Amino acid sequence: PTSRTAEDLLFHKSGMAFPAEWVEAVCGIRHPQVERLPLRLPFASGQAWEVGQAYDARGGTHNGYAAFCWDFILAGQPIARTRGQPVAAAAPGRLVFVEDDAPDGEPGPNYLLLQTAGEEFLTYMHLEHGSIADALGGRGQVTLLPEVRAGQPLGRTGDTGAGKGNYHLHFAVS
Repeated sequence: PTSRTAEDLLFHKSGMAFPAEWVEAVCGIRHPQVERLPLRLPFASGQAWEVGQAYDARGGTHNGYAAFCWDFILAGQPIARTRGQPVAAAAPGRLVFVEDDAPDGEPGPNYLLLQTAGEEFLTYMHLEHGSIADALGGRGQVTLLPEVRAGQPLGRTGDTGAGKGNYHLHFAVS
């Protein structure tokens, strides 16, 4: 796993997303169809996170429709320390779907879907029960805001739908 504090992601015109240094390391050059979009990592700046499972991982669950997803955990910490960490919007956009009722450690993830531009979406999964409502609406109510700003709190990391104690943020770009 690689620790990161901040970076841009590179996006292919097809909508597939790749961290910039991975594209350069794998391809050796910057592909002409890859362009930069303003995206930040979905947590507080200055924190170090590891990618526990990357996109299209052999033997992992990130393949097929989930091929362009990353599972983030706090770097160099026991996985339990990842629980309850704030998650922030990686880009400005509009919330189009929220599920916030799944109990912690149970099947069925709490997640939200943020539309950033046209047909581009960011998915944040395995969030703590009630944390989206706490971040966006308070008192157990989620308000689908017309606009979310980059860096705005969206919820907290949890283990809903991921298996009890498997705390991480599942982050996808599609």
